[in-house]
Amino acid sequence: MKKGRISKEEENYIKSNMDFGVNRVATELDRDPDSILDFIKRKVAKGDFDRPIWMEEPEGLEKAKY
Repeated sequence: MKKGRISKEEENYIKSNMDFGVNRVATELDRDPDSILDFIKRKVAKGDFDRPIWMEEPEGLEKAKY
């Protein structure tokens, strides 16, 4: 399993394939799924990536936070 920074090629792969899920992307890139998930969360928070559908909060959860 690879360690270290995610390369630009890997970033492009993640961006175009993240709708398939973290586990599949991690397997394809031979990376830890948790590190891929953290990377996606950081990129979504910065606005670099669109939020994938599997990352959406369930209906009503946003209201429950208040």
